Amino acid sequence: AINFVNEYVNFIKEKGIKEENIINFDQIPRQFEKEPAKTIINKGTKEIFLRKATSSHHKYTFTPKISANGRIINQHLIFSKLKNPPTVKPGFDVETNSTGMWSQEILKNYLRRVILKRPQTWLEKEPVLVICDSYGCHLAVLKEIEEIYAKKYSVFFRIIPPNLTGIIQPIDVCLGRSFQCFYDEKYDDYVTMALNDRSLQTNAENIKRP
Repeated sequence: AINFVNEYVNFIKEKGIKEENIINFDQIPRQFEKEPAKTIINKGTKEIFLRKATSSHHKYTFTPKISANGRIINQHLIFSKLKNPPTVKPGFDVETNSTGMWSQEILKNYLRRVILKRPQTWLEKEPVLVICDSYGCHLAVLKEIEEIYAKKYSVFFRIIPPNLTGIIQPIDVCLGRSFQCFYDEKYDDYVTMALNDRSLQTNAENIKRP
C-alpha cells in the first residue's frame, strides 16, 4: 500500500495535477429490502408475526464521486426494474436498467458526461487523475479508452489493486459504510411506519417495497 501511494504522489507531482482534479468514484450496490437485523413490533404486541417485503430482487447502485479537496459531486443512481427513473434532488444522475448494476456502456457514458465535460477538463485543459478499484467493468472499459483519454484529454486512470480498497480508496474508507448504515436506519423507519399504515402493506399484509 505504501509503495502504491508513493507512486500516486510522484505521478501527481510529475503531471502537476491539482487536488480538485484528483477524482475517486466507487459503486455501492444495495437491495431495497435489507436483510432483517432486528425485530420491529408495536409496543404491547403479544404475538410476533414474521413479515417481509414483497420482493428482494429490486436493486439500486449509489455511486458518489469525490475530489481530493473534499467536494462530492455528480452522484449517480441506477435503479433496477423500474419503468421510469424516480424523482430525486438536483445533483444526481439517475438511470434504470434490468439489474441495477453498472455496465460497460453506463461507465463509458458516465466518463464522457461527468469527467470530460468538467470545465477544468473541457475548457481549461487541466490534467485529471481518476482513481477507481479493480471492478471488472472498470478494467474492461479502461483497457479500451485509457490511452485515448490520456493523449487527447490528459485524463489519466489508476486502478487500486485488489485487497487495498479498504485501506487507500477514499470513498470506500470514508463514505461507503456510513451510507449503508444510514440506509439501514431509514429502512427501519419505513418498516416501523408501515406496521401502522395499511397503504404501505399488500393485500397479504406484507410490507410494500419502499
